[in-house]
Amino acid sequence: MPGLFDAAGWIGGALVAIAYVLVSSRRLSAESPAFQALNILGAAMVGIASLHQHAMPSAGWNLVWVLIGLQSFLGTVLRRSHPRATLTHRKAESTQPEPAARELAAA
Repeated sequence: MPGLFDAAGWIGGALVAIAYVLVSSRRLSAESPAFQALNILGAAMVGIASLHQHAMPSAGWNLVWVLIGLQSFLGTVLRRSHPRATLTHRKAESTQPEPAARELAAA
């Protein structure tokens, strides 16, 4: 069974590296679900292998990486499934005057 955990760690590390190369070479957007999925799966696999080896700092940071990836993935999926809500939110933000402009208007 140790060989399975070692393989998971190597494959997970490769997935994270592949995701980084694809984004760095602009073949994949950092906001794409594919990039987030590669990161989540890779970090989870490295985290499980680290946990098996009792490498708690690595396991802990990979858990953090998975949580960040999940948050980004869910945000991307929600923005894609509700584009009008995002557009309305952005439009409302863009109509708000800048803080300096508000101060000048109040003076």
